[in-house]
Amino acid sequence: MQIVNGFAAGDRASLRPLLSPEVYAAFDAGITARTAPVAALMKLADARIVATALHGRTAEITVAFTAEFAGQDHNNTTTDVWTFERDLDRADPNWKLVATSGDLPE
Repeated sequence: MQIVNGFAAGDRASLRPLLSPEVYAAFDAGITARTAPVAALMKLADARIVATALHGRTAEITVAFTAEFAGQDHNNTTTDVWTFERDLDRADPNWKLVATSGDLPE
């Protein structure tokens, strides 16, 4: 929710520590390119872990989120797939968003 709300508000400062540099650049470009208000998140309908991996001491988890957003004329349900990483040797408990996609991994 913090990432979705930060993106909707155009709050780059709150997004930066939560996103990898590549994802931050994409979100920053999306904020800059906006010409209309962002649809409001109405409800998180589902969140499912669809993949996990361990690369050395870096843990990775991929989650498929299904959410309802309020549009100008109607509500829109969408599924987005986000991949998070965390260095297990760091004291920081936060996971960084490192990839987004609309497609479930095979």
